[in-house]
Amino acid sequence: MRLLTLAVAAGLFVAGGLPAAAATPAAGLLSTNPDDVTPHVLDGQVNAVVDLGSRVIVGGTFTQVKKWSSPAILPRLGIFAYSKATGDIDPTFRPDLGTVRAMVAAPDGRGVVVGGIFSTVAGARRGGLVEIDALTGAPVTGFAATTDGRVNTLALVGDRLFVGGLFGHVSGVDRSNLAAVDGRSGALDPTVDVPVAVPTRDVAQVWRMAASPDGRRLVIVGNFQMVGGQSRSQVAVLDIASTPALPTAWQTRWFDYGGCSTRVDFYVKDVSVDPAGRYFVVAAVGSWGTGTAGTCDSVTRWELGSEAPAQDPTWREYSGGDSYWAVAATTAAVYVAGHIRWANNALAGRGDVAGPGAVDRVGIAALDPQSGLPLSWNIQRERGIQVGTLTVTPGGMYIGSDSSMLGNEWHPRLAFLPFDATAAPAQAVATTLPTTLTVFRADGTRLVRPFDGTLIGPQQLLRDDGTGWAQVRGVVRAANRTFRVRQDGRFEVSTDGRSWTAWPMWSDGTGRFTDLTGAAYLDGKLYYTVAGSGTLLARGFSPDSGLLGGLTYEVSGPGVDLTGAHGLASAGGSLYVVDRTNTLDRITLSSATGLARATALTRVSGPWIDWVNWSAAVGLQAG
Repeated sequence: MRLLTLAVAAGLFVAGGLPAAAATPAAGLLSTNPDDVTPHVLDGQVNAVVDLGSRVIVGGTFTQVKKWSSPAILPRLGIFAYSKATGDIDPTFRPDLGTVRAMVAAPDGRGVVVGGIFSTVAGARRGGLVEIDALTGAPVTGFAATTDGRVNTLALVGDRLFVGGLFGHVSGVDRSNLAAVDGRSGALDPTVDVPVAVPTRDVAQVWRMAASPDGRRLVIVGNFQMVGGQSRSQVAVLDIASTPALPTAWQTRWFDYGGCSTRVDFYVKDVSVDPAGRYFVVAAVGSWGTGTAGTCDSVTRWELGSEAPAQDPTWREYSGGDSYWAVAATTAAVYVAGHIRWANNALAGRGDVAGPGAVDRVGIAALDPQSGLPLSWNIQRERGIQVGTLTVTPGGMYIGSDSSMLGNEWHPRLAFLPFDATAAPAQAVATTLPTTLTVFRADGTRLVRPFDGTLIGPQQLLRDDGTGWAQVRGVVRAANRTFRVRQDGRFEVSTDGRSWTAWPMWSDGTGRFTDLTGAAYLDGKLYYTVAGSGTLLARGFSPDSGLLGGLTYEVSGPGVDLTGAHGLASAGGSLYVVDRTNTLDRITLSSATGLARATALTRVSGPWIDWVNWSAAVGLQAG
């Protein structure tokens, strides 16, 4: 993924009067109506886009382009520039580089740094890395960096330009597949010497990378098993604020080679850091392989604040056997694209089928950042084989690929979706303290008590309203509607809190989401307990689409036994449960290794604490 605002964080690009892009992307969802004036790329693939405000530069493996409204075909070898307002292709901008893999706006206010597979530019040796003038396309002579191989990915952090690819030297100095140079002069940065080595198969290389907004962390993905002398399989997090730059302690076994198809030499294809710098998301290919026991054909979220070995993903999203090639994390959604047909397809069995809970998301999807489940947003994209880039700008997102259709419109290999200021996904309403705790009773009545996290107030009785509260085990409140979770695993929805209708968007198909004794939503997951089990379980849930994840997470850690629990609620960022002794307990959740796990129970209220007996609870709600 290319996030334009990362590349220009230290200073906005201005060249020859070109307006610079704003620093922060919009917070809403993308429109599902593509821009009409993007040029048509007639062959190859688009891999990189730089939006300079009124002017856009596009790179890839193509040889022919044309204006959207003109039949005239123009030869362009791997790069061209056009007017964002009209779609006019600049007739004089002809660097003709060859294969372009990556681009960023240069910090010198003059040009664009281009990485790819080319050896000479305008007769001068460049070795896969060159800065060109953004208006003329001529090489900028003041930028002197070169490699002895190919460049796959670039990231500009302040004035430091990080370069990743397949090479052994940068400007004649040993650098194994990763380096940093001065973004203005190209001079090699001696503080970044982190060899990336030992391929899973074929040759080691850095394929993509993304920097955190504060410039302290760099996430790299590609074909490697060692980074800076440390064991890191296909994904590594570097501390680039230290001198010298070093791998952090972050490490995971989820991308160890061998669980996916060995027809691909590596299967992690893209990475994106969210705008707030809290997490990063990885997109992978690899066929179905070991299914949900691995990360083949998946999208996974990882916490940047969790820097320790043996990390687990916060969530995992599976297509069911189709490749994810690109990812872009925005404030409202995580956009993913590739050769996909479905999302939420963890229960696909052998793969290449729509399993229970799967929804159609052809070629592209928007995921809930908290749960990883698909949002309601849906625009079909011709699947093709690969997606070269999802480039987020303040105005929207460019999609570069090898296919031609988007939203039933003809946009060959290049499309732009603007942000829609009126569109935002429905969010869950977080319950803060102080609040109320409502006990659902077997006779349909409810008991409501004030609660501040420690003290319980006097109860108020709510009579049976005839809507079936005796069967309710949990409640999820969103801005526009409220969901009830029943004992049998079915969902009901209401917009007024008085009339409830069955919610048809989920079918478990396994018989494992039933006999619930409690359910509560917190941070993207629906936590729940099941009769006869002492394990706290969780599945992703999206208040926007109303989808429940097919993947089940076991959350209970050692010593946390919820056998006999009846009632579960979330308030103030914590879970509360009524245990088998009819005591209200607070559940401590730890995210030290990514996925939240229950580590302890703390008694809050009960017959021997404050004389409150919770034995009547068959369900619980906070707020």
